[in-house]
Amino acid sequence: MGPVSTAWCDEHGYEWSGGRIDVGGIPDEPHGIEYSVPLMHKEDWRKLARFLWDLDVDCLYTKEELFEMFESKHDKIRWK
Repeated sequence: MGPVSTAWCDEHGYEWSGGRIDVGGIPDEPHGIEYSVPLMHKEDWRKLARFLWDLDVDCLYTKEELFEMFESKHDKIRWK
């Protein structure tokens, strides 16, 4: 994630987070893959990070599928 300007924070507040999801353990992908994640409420970002950290799966999901899995167990993600 790149830097966010102070002007943007002044306009939108400081309660937003975004970045990427790093996915490892993929055959034939020695460096893994990354999913970019748009801005969401920082509380949802922390919950999503914890959910993903604890997630143990045997197949590769799209980021949309991961968001759906998260929302089925938690509240809807508050996107910016």
